[in-house]
Amino acid sequence: MIFTLAAHEGIHAALYRLSDSGAKFGVGTHYLYVAATRPVTRETFLLVSLAPLAVISAATLAVARAFPSHAGLPAAIFALNALGSTGDVVLAVKALGSPPGSPVADRGDRSVVIPPDGQYGPPGWWASVDAFLRIYPIALTLVGAALALLAGGATMEFRRGSGFQLVVEVDPSAPAAAVLISAAAALVISTRPGQGG
Repeated sequence: MIFTLAAHEGIHAALYRLSDSGAKFGVGTHYLYVAATRPVTRETFLLVSLAPLAVISAATLAVARAFPSHAGLPAAIFALNALGSTGDVVLAVKALGSPPGSPVADRGDRSVVIPPDGQYGPPGWWASVDAFLRIYPIALTLVGAALALLAGGATMEFRRGSGFQLVVEVDPSAPAAAVLISAAAALVISTRPGQGG
């Protein structure tokens, strides 16, 4: 996990430094990040944001294919990096709504597109997407936990020599229920006065 995190953030930092925008490291409440020290173009931001996902995914798939009998570690690195890249993808999608060449200030935990002469604001649909993406992980966790507890699908096992293993069997309807809850909440949140784009 430490290797994956170091490689992921190292790719961000290397690309920011190559683009002459500088890089700084920071710590959020539950994550580490790399941010640019100066605004970059939208295109540079998109490249830097998505590069760790592309590079690490390609590398782990190549290693897994070359050494199929040892594909477990590359698969784990692939999954960890993909999960860790979700914030990068969300920020990249948000930046795509701006005109080409727009300056983007990367703050690490968020990005801010600097509007040219006030001509740009996030697309109206972004408030709903943003709210959904913030709510879904919480809704999935709560729905999954509630269904697991109600159905007795959560067990904890202790195996000698391997430590604790938490096994949770979740009803297949949990993701669908979480999507419905998140979508409803996102629509309510995004249609409140002052919340839409």
